[in-house]
Amino acid sequence: NFCCATSDCILMATRAKQHAGPGQQSFFFEGKEFLLWQPTQLEGLNRATLNNRAVNLRDTVGAHRLPVMPRHPEGLVAWILQVQAELMDQASQTAMPDEDYEALGRRMVALMQRGQELLEGHEDPSTVPSAVQEELEALQGEIQELEQVVFDARKAGRELPVALQGWNASVQ
Repeated sequence: NFCCATSDCILMATRAKQHAGPGQQSFFFEGKEFLLWQPTQLEGLNRATLNNRAVNLRDTVGAHRLPVMPRHPEGLVAWILQVQAELMDQASQTAMPDEDYEALGRRMVALMQRGQELLEGHEDPSTVPSAVQEELEALQGEIQELEQVVFDARKAGRELPVALQGWNASVQ
């Protein structure tokens, strides 16, 4: 386990949190969804897993677009947090690109479909097991966050993402 208690590491985590919604576990950048890692999550990883997280991030975004990836674990934790903060900062400074907006719509549909799957066979809400209720609450929280983004985009004149248009047509 590696510690990232430097002030730079804390600052980068704070910057990422400023761009993330409460409880947010992922973010979108250029149409791709990225998991949002917290310092404690990264610090608890073994060296190989931590390196894999960094390599995946680097390869998905493009090494030519990012600072050089360090090799030592403490540097990797700080690097991942820095890259996350910068990607979220860039994404928040520009209007959401169409591919990100459409990816968000697809994510919402996937979450709603998962909710339906969880509720299958439970006509009476009192028969839903507590573990399923917890997962449903988590899904609902994420859907609400994404709904707010869509609501704001609709206020700015955007249409619903195509996936949500299809979802709405299928449930009517």
